[in-house]
Amino acid sequence: MEKYKKNQFEGYVRSYLDKYLEGQSKEDFSVEFYDYLLNEILSNSIKTLLILFFAFKKESLLKGDSSEERYRYFDNYSSTEEFHDLVNRMYPLLKQRLDSILHNHIINYNDLNIRVKRDKEEIHKKFGFNMEDLTDCHIKYGVSDYHRGLKSICIIEKDNRRIIYKPRSGKIDIYWRTFIDWFNSKEPSLRLANIEILDKGEYHWQEFVDNKLCKSEREIQKLYYRIGILAAISYIFKIEDLHMENIVVNGEFPHIIDLETIFQVDGFQNSNLELKSATDILNKNIRQSILGTQLFPTSVKFHNSNMDISGITGKGGQVIENGKVKIKNQFTDEIEVVKEDAIIENKYNIGCIEDILVDPKDYIKEIIAGFEEGYLLLKNNKEELLKLINSGELFYDVRPRYLFRNTNLYAMILEMGKNPKYLKDKSELNRLYHLLFKTANDRNTKIIYQSELEDLFNDDIPYFYGNIDDKTVYNSNGDSCFVLDKTPLMETNERIKNLNQRDLRTQIYLIEKVMAKQKKTWNTVREKRDYNMIKNERNSLIKAAEGIGDILIDKAMIDEKTETISWLDLQNTFPTWTIKAQDIYLYGGLTGNAIFFFLFISGNERCKISEYIAKNIKYHKD
Repeated sequence: MEKYKKNQFEGYVRSYLDKYLEGQSKEDFSVEFYDYLLNEILSNSIKTLLILFFAFKKESLLKGDSSEERYRYFDNYSSTEEFHDLVNRMYPLLKQRLDSILHNHIINYNDLNIRVKRDKEEIHKKFGFNMEDLTDCHIKYGVSDYHRGLKSICIIEKDNRRIIYKPRSGKIDIYWRTFIDWFNSKEPSLRLANIEILDKGEYHWQEFVDNKLCKSEREIQKLYYRIGILAAISYIFKIEDLHMENIVVNGEFPHIIDLETIFQVDGFQNSNLELKSATDILNKNIRQSILGTQLFPTSVKFHNSNMDISGITGKGGQVIENGKVKIKNQFTDEIEVVKEDAIIENKYNIGCIEDILVDPKDYIKEIIAGFEEGYLLLKNNKEELLKLINSGELFYDVRPRYLFRNTNLYAMILEMGKNPKYLKDKSELNRLYHLLFKTANDRNTKIIYQSELEDLFNDDIPYFYGNIDDKTVYNSNGDSCFVLDKTPLMETNERIKNLNQRDLRTQIYLIEKVMAKQKKTWNTVREKRDYNMIKNERNSLIKAAEGIGDILIDKAMIDEKTETISWLDLQNTFPTWTIKAQDIYLYGGLTGNAIFFFLFISGNERCKISEYIAKNIKYHKD
């Protein structure tokens, strides 16, 4: 076998894997896969090994005349049976975790190898990609999140050509091709492109979409017009999770490369819960808007930094404060773990001219024009589209993945679970996972939570799915865990039937707001005002206040059933805007509005409305 790269704590890592693979030839695996397993062991055990290393150093148990020799002593000792027994006694959950991880990865590797050998002729015929088995290819493992037994997407490369393997059904992708062909048949201004798929039932092969530059400004304009069209389609079919890794730009053609979250159901997350206030209604409307696709700028918190990872504007170069752990003084007994700022890498979702990234916000006109055309095309052909969907000709029997929580939360919990203090006893790990659970009195959520726990204990990102014509939501094991009020197909039918000009204007309004360029104004020199002059402008100020009151009343969301009121709020969460229902705080929140209305009461009819609001409408934190 080829020589492997040297890893930190290689003695423990290599010996653990070799012991696990006793009786099995390493030649059964490619060098890349063997190295991948080593990295998985290191990733899950390094915190524990560091704790023990520092303990050995503190107790002067390391032998050697130099810093490097003392490290090598520990590294050699960590490969012994005695050291492994020590780790297993102190941190029994670590061995359980590592054995489970290796077991699942090897199963998935063997499945992939069998499928490559079985499908190689069809793959060559479909994609022109020639391979005999995995050993003559370069493979990038773990491209996506782990689900259902650590299954993940792989990218296979040979002779400068690549193909994607996805361990799930490709039925959604096949129907998506059919839908795009139907959409193009309606002769939009610009046609959309398709991706080649070879579906094999439990898994599928997908054409690798190369990231290509645009050759001119005109091509960039076409690209963002098409992105606007795709945004309209994504909104109508409720496709979510369209972050920067799931959009690829191929010249003037954008592609959605992961359609797993099509027909998303808000009911699984929140709408089945009682709407207790106008705030709840507003937040539900926002979730169901174009912003729910994650195509447009939305603020995501990583550590203490606001990030934009949206499909249209998310880009590399953003800094996550203290977002990366770095090991200094490697392979010495002066080893040190420090936190550094992490830099988000560029993906392939933003258009380029001659290697220069454009600013998608400069093409808001094209995006909105494309969105409007796509929306109206579907609106004007809604009867035919509904017939295709409901007759079974389109998206029949597809089983999308449903999102219950933000995947980043799961990933954070799993990373925290690598801390040695959670590897001593399962009750400690269980206590960590309980951080997820906030609605203990809700029966449905309890069932979901048990499914989440099971997946997390298996180091998987929790997975839920269903059939678009069925109200039942299933967990990763195929067990029923939730029943929706409506099927996803029913919700999609309603959305298509309700396409109208008012909704179109609402979605365009939201796009315009979140795509607006921000300015840093906190260090701007402001003109000094003579406040004595302001005292003499009382009538002007009262008139301005009346105008503000009129705007607030016109924009208010009033729910008479719960006697509550709320407003949409646009917050600067640089580098994005955040649109949500107002919070309860004084500045820019419901408390500030309440004080305004209480203070501003006069005899005109308009202010009688404001007086009613101020005196009779309750302001809910909910």
